[in-house]
Amino acid sequence: MATQLSVTQSFSASPEAVLDLLRDRDFVTACVQSVNGPQAVVLVHRVEDAELTVISESPVPAAILPGPLRNMLPSNAHGTKSETWTKTGDGYRAVIEIAVTGAPASVIAEATLTVTETGATLSIAGKAEVKIPFIGPKIEKMMVDQASERLTAEGEFINTRLGTGTISA
Repeated sequence: MATQLSVTQSFSASPEAVLDLLRDRDFVTACVQSVNGPQAVVLVHRVEDAELTVISESPVPAAILPGPLRNMLPSNAHGTKSETWTKTGDGYRAVIEIAVTGAPASVIAEATLTVTETGATLSIAGKAEVKIPFIGPKIEKMMVDQASERLTAEGEFINTRLGTGTISA
């Protein structure tokens, strides 16, 4: 069974302006640390002709984990977020993967950044899957809640640079 993830963000700037921010490693590092804390790091920031890849890592505080999962993970567990953006028409598309070290759990989503009359809309849709009997759905919900919260915070951080927009999860 999987738990669905859906986040929509709107920006008062073009998709190109949003991606220009993501092409700036310093901006991405500031965003990752603002959302995930000062120990979060950008492991990979690769800008190529038609593709942008960002891989970041942040500690997973044991306090946010359900008890059974807390006992399964190493004390130094980290969450890794990987996103690869490509140009599609007037906008962009990305595959986003989120995983936790040592956990049989992941979030996989597709993001589309499209042109609107007032700027751009980012739609993220995906699912969390946890392959642990009985407690899997509870962990999936926690992962979706955490991912939604952090993706929303990233959108708010981007909007501080671009101007105002709206975000819904």
